[in-house]
Formats: sequence, C-alpha cells, structure tokens
Amino acid sequence: MNGFNYKKIIDENLEMKDWEKSIIQESVKNAFYNKTHMGAPGFNSKESFFYCLDASGGEEGLSDRSRYILKSESYFNYIDYVELREARETAKKAHRTSIIAIVIATIAVVISTTFSIIEIFHRIKN
Repeated sequence: MNGFNYKKIIDENLEMKDWEKSIIQESVKNAFYNKTHMGAPGFNSKESFFYCLDASGGEEGLSDRSRYILKSESYFNYIDYVELREARETAKKAHRTSIIAIVIATIAVVISTTFSIIEIFHRIKN
C-alpha cells in the first residue's frame, strides 16, 4: 500500500525535536479526523500537512494501519522554507564578507593617507 504511517515518520530517526514531533502528531490526527468525519453534518475540515488514505487504524490515526501522504501544498511550502533558509544563510555570509571588505578598504585608505602625508612633509623638509 502507498503512503506512510505515523510511526514510520517518528521512527525514521529524522532527529526531530519534541515540538516538531507534536506538530506532526497533531497534523496526522487532523488528517485522520478529516477522513473519518468528511460528509458528516456540520463537518469543518482541520488544517493538516497530510491526506489520510486509509483511516482503518483507529487511535486517532496514530496506529500502524492508517496511511498518509504529504499534501503537494505542504511539499512546496517545505521547498520554499528550505530556499528561504538558504537565502538567509547566503545573506549572512555576504554581510560578513562586506564587513571584511569595508575594513580592508578603510585600512587601505588610512595607509594611503599616511604615506601621502609623510611624502608631503618629506618634500617640504627638502
């Protein structure tokens, strides 16, 4: 069967922090709720990163039998997040490089000015 179950995500050793695991758990529960309550009177869809393919497991969707897939919207949001994170890192590196360049340029101006002043005083004395 296609998809994955909740335990597969948590047990994959993705080095998730507890708060990240709780977000995944809540999203799985919401997807399970959406699948099991769809069409019921007064049904309001809950926000989730996943679609529930098979809601036969119970346990609010946390069992091995319930299967999920990642929504394409969630996938593209993740790609945007990775690109943003990389852009921020690149911007930090560019900022550091620009500071170094400014310091080097300032040192060069000071040295050049110092040599010019020394040269002027040397010519005045001769």
